[in-house]
Amino acid sequence: MMVKLRLRRRGRKRLRVYDIVAADSRSPRDGRYIERLGQYNPLVTSGATMLDRERVAYWLKRGAQPTDTVRNILSREGVLLAMQMEAKGAPADEIASAVDAHVMHHRSREATRANNKKASAEAAGETEEEVADAPAEQGESATSEATPETATAEATTVEVDTAPVEEAAPEEETPAEKAPAAEAEEPPAEETTGDESNNEEKSGK
Repeated sequence: MMVKLRLRRRGRKRLRVYDIVAADSRSPRDGRYIERLGQYNPLVTSGATMLDRERVAYWLKRGAQPTDTVRNILSREGVLLAMQMEAKGAPADEIASAVDAHVMHHRSREATRANNKKASAEAAGETEEEVADAPAEQGESATSEATPETATAEATTVEVDTAPVEEAAPEEETPAEKAPAAEAEEPPAEETTGDESNNEEKSGK
């Protein structure tokens, strides 16, 4: 029987939690298993993991093959490092300190990565808001600029319309202006009358 160390899903659809189990390679993914070795929660930052390290090492020494995901978890948690150092004959206290440093390094790196990802998402959200606000501001400025031009155009129209009326007024003749013209035409008539009277006097003589 080929034994595999793999994840077994449980929990609700959006709240998935995985058990790390030793199971027959022929059984379904979420089917029966031989032994539960730990738990993995991907919803927690850096992935919360609980492992029975001794039992995991037991199955690995018996030839059990971990899946890629389980292998990454075991590597991150220092299980594979501890087995390598143990195989080389390192003392237990040295193995423990090396495993602790290894685990802290990985968790710190994953926390930094998560913070950077969150900051990038927030920056992208702010950029989208600025881009969305820009067209509205441009529309307001265009409206404010168009208003003075409209007022100027209206004022020009009024001036153009009123100018002909003011110029047309002097063309009309008033009674006062007609009277001097009539008086100016009367003197030649008087002069003609005077000439006629002189002619009559000469003829009488």
